Amino acid sequence: MAFHVRHMSKSDDKSAGISASVRFVKQWITPALIAIWHVFAGVAAFPDFNLAELAWVFLVPWVIWAAQGPSLRRFLFAAWLSDAIRWFLLLFWLRHVTTVGTLFIAAVLSGFSVGWFALLHLSIPKLSRFGPGLRIAGYAGLAGLWVLVEWIRTQPWALPWAPLALSQWQRPALLGFTSVTGAWGISFLIVTVNVVLGVQFSRWLTRSTVRPIRRHLPETPMALLSIAGIAALSLLGGHGNDDSTLVKIVLVQPHQPAVREWTVPFMYESVERHFEEASRAANLDGDWMAWPEGALPWPLSGPNAIDHEVSEWVASTLRKPLLAGNRGYIDTSMVNAVYLFHGDGAKDRSLYAKRILVPFGEYIPFRNALKWVETIVPMGDGFVAGKTATVFPVEHKGMYIPVAPLICYEDCFPSLARKSVLAGADVFFVATYNVWYGEEHGAYQHAAHSVLRAAENRRPVFRCGSAGWSGWIDQNGVIREVLTDDRGSIYFRGSGTIQVGIPSDPQLTFYTRFGDWFVGLGTLLFFGWAFILYRYPVKTSTDQHSRVD
Repeated sequence: MAFHVRHMSKSDDKSAGISASVRFVKQWITPALIAIWHVFAGVAAFPDFNLAELAWVFLVPWVIWAAQGPSLRRFLFAAWLSDAIRWFLLLFWLRHVTTVGTLFIAAVLSGFSVGWFALLHLSIPKLSRFGPGLRIAGYAGLAGLWVLVEWIRTQPWALPWAPLALSQWQRPALLGFTSVTGAWGISFLIVTVNVVLGVQFSRWLTRSTVRPIRRHLPETPMALLSIAGIAALSLLGGHGNDDSTLVKIVLVQPHQPAVREWTVPFMYESVERHFEEASRAANLDGDWMAWPEGALPWPLSGPNAIDHEVSEWVASTLRKPLLAGNRGYIDTSMVNAVYLFHGDGAKDRSLYAKRILVPFGEYIPFRNALKWVETIVPMGDGFVAGKTATVFPVEHKGMYIPVAPLICYEDCFPSLARKSVLAGADVFFVATYNVWYGEEHGAYQHAAHSVLRAAENRRPVFRCGSAGWSGWIDQNGVIREVLTDDRGSIYFRGSGTIQVGIPSDPQLTFYTRFGDWFVGLGTLLFFGWAFILYRYPVKTSTDQHSRVD
């Protein structure tokens, strides 16, 4: 038996070294660079950085990498980890409440997107071979799944924070589109453009071993032109000068310290400081006054209520309608509420009780199974959620304007604002208690959700935060006024007057009438694309790099 030994030449050594380097780059450097881009662009596109254009390209590298055929496990792990880091940085202000909770929420939120990245990994090899019709179906299916995932996050048991559309909160030319599709339409468009651009760049980087392939895809300019088209339709469709009623509203920011266990002496001091600021604000020129969520430490209805003191102050000092956020009771159940005191001091018989509560902040979900949580979060019995969309009739110059309150992060839920408009609201009042979150970009992110709700329903929003962001947004989603101090900061203790234009005869938008119809359409597009993927399984022949245009 003869043995033949093959000696490695220098050229063989060089080729082996190059192959090892290429494998190293594909396995580690490529995902690391993509993750860095994902985190940077996925954070910088949102408030308070507001580089909105980055949202249109922050998924492009994932598409390019998927076209190179990475392992599914490595692809999904890189996507989940980078998205978890992105969410942690977006929610970094939440660490003032709980760092561990912030890490947990970031991990969970990133988990919502794993299914989308799995579909992307499966879809891109197909899109490189399909003709234009099926490619468009793929783009629509991927964008449809993204919308479905965002919609799932807006359910009461989830966290609806920062959908992709939120990145465009300062781009009113695009926001008019939401009055038809809801914010879902903007997210759909952003994802579509990302995937189209990613496929186009992949095509430019592809070398065909079989035959030349078309380098320029016809859908690329179509996707880019769609942005301009939607912006033009938005400008034509809803930015006219509506007949409006001008109402001057005095907003009070008490900026009280955030404490978990208020002592009785501090509670008395808090009341004194609040009425001191409110009395100064009563001298400002205004038709109404608004207080934020949790303005006073004692309830305004039920046991130990101080509503009589507030009524007397309104009748003697303010002499104008007051919208006040505060806790109270319905029978024996504690609620987070907004109250209306009329100009004569009389408290309106109705109140608005917050409909979606913050888990572990206002109530403990699955309380019987999670009794140990009470040792960490002492909440007593917690709050009870309200059931109805209350609309207050607030008097202004002999007529009554229907005002719908939303409390805290309720303006993140599109369905709540829509139900309030269907109940008759002409304007939203958002009362929020955001002292917990420091003086970072949390208040800006929160305010951006109010912009989406205003544009979707064509209703203005005025907001009063305990520390800021306080101001108003018109019915087109344009930010009109924001209260700031001498330093230009939204975070301060003080008051100010805004002049809100409330449409005299606002109409229901398509979105308000028909709700989340676009989510249903996106879901159908996703299932349609899933069927196509099932119908055309991946081939392993030499035509992997060819396709029919």
